[in-house]
Amino acid sequence: MKILKIFQMSILTSFIVVTVGCNTTYKTAKLDPGTGYFPTDSVVLPNEVIVEEKIDINKYDSLMVFVKSDSKTDKLRDFVISSLKEMEIFEYVLDGRKAPSRDNCLVCRFLLFNTDVNFQCEVSIVNQEDNKTVFKIVKAVLNWSGLDQPLFYPIFNSIKKWALSD
Repeated sequence: MKILKIFQMSILTSFIVVTVGCNTTYKTAKLDPGTGYFPTDSVVLPNEVIVEEKIDINKYDSLMVFVKSDSKTDKLRDFVISSLKEMEIFEYVLDGRKAPSRDNCLVCRFLLFNTDVNFQCEVSIVNQEDNKTVFKIVKAVLNWSGLDQPLFYPIFNSIKKWALSD
């Protein structure tokens, strides 16, 4: 009987970890007033930054966002766009599916792939004038307690640091 109870508890614990722990909240946070960045203990490591070219960010008033994901693309798209707006780098952050082509615009391609609890996010920012990638990050994490703080916020913070660098 004791073995059956232990087995039942382990099944229940596994179910809770899989259904509750492995979630993605897609919740846009407010920037920390002290730092000006999203609150997170995670960072983008130097080897996760693939391209980081200096550009005059003031030349661009808008960022056109395209999002692709294995699932929940609409919810992810809304989260990405609202988070990029929260950073207040660009006057306009536009949904690439709905916005007409614009001058003075950078294009952000946001891709999220997952297998079980392994998630990889690839973010590229492309200069629309010459189709050159000026910023690119590829970051992977295990999703045990959501993706916002370990994956998305560090990526958004890196985009902001890049955009504000001289």
